[in-house]
Amino acid sequence: MTEVRPTTNGAGVSLIATKSYSTGEIILEEDPLVVLAPTSPSEDEALRKQFQLSGGTQKTIADVELSPDVNADYGGKWRGMIVAAAVYAVRNAAGGAGAGEGNDEEKRKEFLELYHPDLSSPSTDEEKTIVGVARSARTFLVEKCVDGSHASKFARDHGEECLQVMLLWTCNSFEGGAVYGRTSRANHSCDPNAVVRDAAPALGAKSRRRQQLVAACPVSPGDEIFISYLGPLLYAGGPARLSRLRLAKHFACNCSRCAAPDKATAVPCPSCHPRINSRALDEDVQYDDDNDVRYAVPKNAATATVSVRGEACGEASKDAAILTLMNRVSEKVASRIVASEASKKKKAQAAAGKNGKKSKGKTRGGSAQDGDDDDDDDDSSLQSEMDENLLRLASSTLGARHWCTNLLLRSSLERQLSAIHAAMVLGGEPPSIDELAECIDSLQRLWSYADGLGLRMSSAHWLVGVTIGVSRALVGLGDEKSRSYGAEW
Repeated sequence: MTEVRPTTNGAGVSLIATKSYSTGEIILEEDPLVVLAPTSPSEDEALRKQFQLSGGTQKTIADVELSPDVNADYGGKWRGMIVAAAVYAVRNAAGGAGAGEGNDEEKRKEFLELYHPDLSSPSTDEEKTIVGVARSARTFLVEKCVDGSHASKFARDHGEECLQVMLLWTCNSFEGGAVYGRTSRANHSCDPNAVVRDAAPALGAKSRRRQQLVAACPVSPGDEIFISYLGPLLYAGGPARLSRLRLAKHFACNCSRCAAPDKATAVPCPSCHPRINSRALDEDVQYDDDNDVRYAVPKNAATATVSVRGEACGEASKDAAILTLMNRVSEKVASRIVASEASKKKKAQAAAGKNGKKSKGKTRGGSAQDGDDDDDDDDSSLQSEMDENLLRLASSTLGARHWCTNLLLRSSLERQLSAIHAAMVLGGEPPSIDELAECIDSLQRLWSYADGLGLRMSSAHWLVGVTIGVSRALVGLGDEKSRSYGAEW
């Protein structure tokens, strides 16, 4: 059971537990108030017909040229706002008020009462920026929609509500544009005590958008319930987390983890372990196999780009060359992680779309589609090579305990395990002992890193997939010793 209360600083509301929850217990379960994205081919077609673009009504919003008054970093947000408002307008005209799943006026009202920046007086720079993006998106709807269309009328005649919908979408939506009445009240923390999961696997397709909020550690009555808005960047350093939250959710985080020493941005202490040409680490320092390297950490997330202090020697380092290198590598890796997650979601959505269509035999487009698959394979191979190069760079300059090294190491391990399992399923050669030893070493390093962050939630939330992957590979070897070791993992 939960209740919504004002936050202690008066800046908004929070979701509070009114009873105790043990780890893994469901706190609440709900269907979305609205889904601000097309949910069927017919809806997708209705959405396309709202626009009159240079490529005709069949051109997608993803292809639309970004308005020159919007920063390229906000291109995805700008286009998403256009889709969200257009979907809302089309469904309103059909009497659905935005959800397309039995929605009513009461749910519409509840949706519009969720958090969004104040249109007339946004309180922070982040809010001012995203309100400006929303105004630009509304202008696009007014100018580019088919005259007399639902989206055109909504943007022109109900401008304030149109802007509200856009901001509500960017601040509150979950996967697939779904917005939930209760879960959306859960604030962010970089050390969350709850996680969100899809309820559909347990409940079936009729509840395919139902979502559960689950305790990730013991929760007591009166505790505020926090979730993470960061995806895999939850395990990143402070600057990457702060940057992502400013861009994606439009606020500056000041949670307890961001105020504490930034363990995820730990680097071998510049005073205790001098570098080669102020850049590369000595190999023994780089890998830290004996756990005897001395590390330096930033005071907190906000200062992580300008200074680190040795944990053993206590010396502060503001070496410009080292810090510049650290920041540049971190920015590259953060961009890569975000792009990789977006690509995974896009491929999953495309696969779901293909599986949802009944086969009607071979069409003229068949060979072109096959060619697209080949292009995807080539692109995946190129991205994997880029990731491996980034991993070598991160490891040699930032060391074994830095978040860049570990997030890239996890991606590398996923690829290794995928190749091993594919070969075993197809009846190929089992992995060599050296291959498995490398996987196990990587997995042990990842567990050590994640546990060292000291988060309230188990590291298994991040590592369950690769841990089971290593276990399956060991069990697949067939001998008793390997199977026993796999069972341990």
